[in-house]
Amino acid sequence: MLRLVLIPLLTACSHKPEFNSYLEIVGDSGVGLEMQAVVGVDGQRFWIATHETTWELWTLFQYSGIDPVDGVSGPTPPYMPMDFGMGIDGYPAISMTHYSARQFCRWLSNRTGHFYRLPTADEWLTACADSAIGWHHENSDDRYQQVAQLKPNKFGIHDMLGNVAEWVDDPPNSPTRAWGQQVFGGGWDDERAVIEPGFSRASKPDWQRQDPQIPKSIWHLTDAQSVGFRVVRPMNPSDRREWDLWWSSQVESINSIHSSQQRGER
Repeated sequence: MLRLVLIPLLTACSHKPEFNSYLEIVGDSGVGLEMQAVVGVDGQRFWIATHETTWELWTLFQYSGIDPVDGVSGPTPPYMPMDFGMGIDGYPAISMTHYSARQFCRWLSNRTGHFYRLPTADEWLTACADSAIGWHHENSDDRYQQVAQLKPNKFGIHDMLGNVAEWVDDPPNSPTRAWGQQVFGGGWDDERAVIEPGFSRASKPDWQRQDPQIPKSIWHLTDAQSVGFRVVRPMNPSDRREWDLWWSSQVESINSIHSSQQRGER
């Protein structure tokens, strides 16, 4: 049973009573995420998570079994701990593929009834406004840090620059939209000098260099220990029949592997 609690989080952009920041609790787990209301310069309204997706929420997705709504299954078990010994409680989940992050959004939407997805580059940059540089190579002690430990930006959003770089997405039918994408904002292992709102990095095969599986996992990145994500919920989502376009992959091989996993073949 979903419990939706509206709480008056600090925000500089909630102009209408129905557009408030809120806390979403997933089912009976007691685990949730704070969603911050943001208004872009063009008037676009959306909610974005106040910090990166944590292991507590990611683990619910990974071990929840097949979703009864549409058969979505969580990631297959990784062959090694994906936190790499850096910590779980209150820390950002890392090392998931872009496809895996999309499937999390599908699962979260099914569990809450609200449309969640990855932010577009424009949404991410809007939410990043006035963000100070957070955890980077010079101050992170060679590891990620617990979320929301540093001062938020003017919207009340934490860790946009540094700690973990974050997956963004392109709208459906974009010619660049595929399995691998861009991460924005830089991470704990990046030099401070390069971290800025426009700093991004494209995914690459080396992010799975240590993965011994053939084919490589569609869920996990063994060599991207500073890659994570946060979710967005648009105020005016598209028709529910179009939500799947934001979550699915356009890469036939990825869809084929996922289908075989759902049948228990891998």
